[in-house]
Amino acid sequence: MLNLKCDICGKLITEPGALLFSPPIDEKFRVEKFHICKSCYKNKLQRILRYNNILKFKNDSKDL
Repeated sequence: MLNLKCDICGKLITEPGALLFSPPIDEKFRVEKFHICKSCYKNKLQRILRYNNILKFKNDSKDL
């Protein structure tokens, strides 16, 4: 098992949450990858996406 820490809060990820990929950062189209815990996704990232009308999926649930 991998010991991944959330790139937002720094806590060990025990349940899958989300992966966030940056836009390409160089001419080789490499990206940065961020691991997000379930709590930070629900309490931070999901709220930002909803507020900006980016998250509009049919399965979008407030009960994650």
